[in-house]
Amino acid sequence: MNLIEPVVLVCTLAGAVTGAVLCWPIHPLLGAAGAVVGVLAGVLVAPLLLLAILIPFIAVTQGPREALKQCREFFSRPR
Repeated sequence: MNLIEPVVLVCTLAGAVTGAVLCWPIHPLLGAAGAVVGVLAGVLVAPLLLLAILIPFIAVTQGPREALKQCREFFSRPR
């Protein structure tokens, strides 16, 4: 298992719980919808969150050139 997979799972779970808890007091069905939206938001936000955490760490430990190289690899299209 790579590093990104557990991060995506945790973000997905956190998004589902947050969406359900925030929407449940309004209506139970809206709580279920909030959980689904939270899962989708967690999956979409997780890679960006991981990138925001790791790029400064890479820049400090390995230098800015390696950090920029990692950014280019992250945002490039697969061939």
